[in-house]
Amino acid sequence: MGPMRSTTPGDAFLATVAPILSAAGPLPHARLDTGGETTAPKKQTARMRKCECQACGYTVRTARKWLETVGAPLCPIAGHGPMLHDPLGPDEED
Repeated sequence: MGPMRSTTPGDAFLATVAPILSAAGPLPHARLDTGGETTAPKKQTARMRKCECQACGYTVRTARKWLETVGAPLCPIAGHGPMLHDPLGPDEED
């Protein structure tokens, strides 16, 4: 038997699926119940914020959550202290 290239269903296939299709009822069926959740790809929620050491220019990126929870990261060079970042506005969208 050769490669399966035909897109026309044969009589044997139609005879096999006829009972299944009649049991399924008319199509299209109702929408899937997703419990109110969308099936679209999720929006990115952790937008990374740039933090920079003013003394040496070392830069890292961190999530807003960590800036709000524990503050700005510390520069790995001793004595440089916390890095600076853009201010976080109260109604800023992420």
